Formats: sequence, structure tokens, C-alpha cells
Amino acid sequence: MTDHDHNTDELNDDEGLAVITFENEDGETIEFVQLIAFEYEDSEYAALTPAANLGTEEVELFVFSTGVYEDERFFTPVEDDDLAQRVFDIAVQLLGGTDAEV
Repeated sequence: MTDHDHNTDELNDDEGLAVITFENEDGETIEFVQLIAFEYEDSEYAALTPAANLGTEEVELFVFSTGVYEDERFFTPVEDDDLAQRVFDIAVQLLGGTDAEV
């Protein structure tokens, strides 16, 4: 996935969860649902899960750095391993889970 190949739509349900569509290097699209957005050390992050996993017991969690550039929301993978683990742990806690490995 690249950080710039995405589209944001809204799910047609009562929860109003944002759906983010990424396109991978092979041109395949993958839909993610944004579960939460939060700030940490003056930066914005979003926790996403594959839309196909909604309603299942298995939840994969991906945390991206996020922001807005020229009125367009962007999602960027967190490259620093220590920072990635810290924001992942925060996302898990905010979602009511327990700490886990990235």
C-alpha cells in the first residue's frame, strides 16, 4: 500500500465509520475502516482495520500517521518501530483492549 493512493467514503450504517480505500502495488483495492483517531505528541494517528473483518472475532489493527494536506486526508505508515509500538499500544488501550505487539 502506498500512503497517497486512498479514497475516503462513509459506510451506510448507523455507526458512520469512515471507510478508507487503499490501492496496493498490484492495483488491488483494500478497504479499511477507521476505528479511532487520536493525538500523541502533537501528531495525529488513526487506527484502521480491514473492512472485511468487521463483525468477526478476528480484528487486525493498523495504526497510521494521518493529517490533511490541500483539503485531502492522508495516511502514512509509522516508520519508527518504537513510535509505532507506542501509538499501537495507545490505540489498543483506547479501543478497550490489552497491549499487543505490532
